[in-house]
Amino acid sequence: MDRKPEALQYQLPEILQGWPWTRRLSPHYEACKAESLAWIQSHHPFPPEGQDRYDACDSSKIQYAYYIRAACDLMNFYYVYDEYTDVADLQESQFIANIAMDAFRNPGISRLRDDVVGQLAQEMWQRIRLLTAPHSPCIQHFLDDMNSYTNAVVQNTDDRIKLHIRNFDDYIPLRRDTTGIKPAFRLVEFPLSLPEEVICHPLIVNLSDTANDLVALINDMHSYRIERARGLHAHNAITTIMNEKNLDIQAAFDWLGNYINQLAVRFCADLLRLPKWGEDVDAQLQTYIDQLGQWVRGNDDWSRESRRYYQSDELKELRRSNLTTIPSQEHGFAKEEEVSGMIKKLMNHEHKMSM
Repeated sequence: MDRKPEALQYQLPEILQGWPWTRRLSPHYEACKAESLAWIQSHHPFPPEGQDRYDACDSSKIQYAYYIRAACDLMNFYYVYDEYTDVADLQESQFIANIAMDAFRNPGISRLRDDVVGQLAQEMWQRIRLLTAPHSPCIQHFLDDMNSYTNAVVQNTDDRIKLHIRNFDDYIPLRRDTTGIKPAFRLVEFPLSLPEEVICHPLIVNLSDTANDLVALINDMHSYRIERARGLHAHNAITTIMNEKNLDIQAAFDWLGNYINQLAVRFCADLLRLPKWGEDVDAQLQTYIDQLGQWVRGNDDWSRESRRYYQSDELKELRRSNLTTIPSQEHGFAKEEEVSGMIKKLMNHEHKMSM
């Protein structure tokens, strides 16, 4: 049976009602936010109009980890990266991935002025590396997960160009990487000294994956409206659910809300099964788990408070009724022709250097 025509208005489901972690904002947030935003602005990643709209998003507010500045930088880096790759073709997306990973792997090499992504990655990574011992395992963990993120974004670009909509079970593994949450969770490891057998324990991996899924799917729930308006909604759980299960938009949101709440129950149940590793390790592990929980809460709070996905009047209606509407038109912060022009310059320079 064909589903009903899609409505432009829908109601977000109730989620995280019993989540043990409540809204908490670091006292260092405002200062770190200002420093990180000034850093992003100094590289002029977007045209003036796009930069003004980006600044209003308050993208740094999403993370409550100890090293707030590093977390703010990472979030700001992700938004520049995502905006660029959202308007890139497959070759351009792969090139952006290559220059980002080159900057992470070779932080001491000077970069061209037009290489905005490379400069941001390099400068951010130079600061982050100072937060732990030089040979700490979390450094390689971060690099491996960042490589998975950039590769997944390239795959997402390929899906977008081919108009490929994945089924839900195929979508989730890719979404775990396109969120960028894995490297963000690695930041939590930097001030800790968790043994490898703890951080790689199957239950800890399950908790991290479940928290990642919660962040990703809650993000999909909020971002769908603007992704739909920009034609980027193929890589969104709502689209996969509607397509696979033949549901209308409200039924898809209700299905997703129920799935999110089941994940929250699973996360809390897994906490009760954790083994003991000794007082010191257990205390550090509790810090790690608390940060996962705050990430989940913070992601939903930020989505409902910033202007990344909703304008001021829309936020008021969301708080009042959980109702929202798909906008008729929405533009990204980056312009396709400017991103393409920047990448062509960098590609030409690379070609000349290889001759």
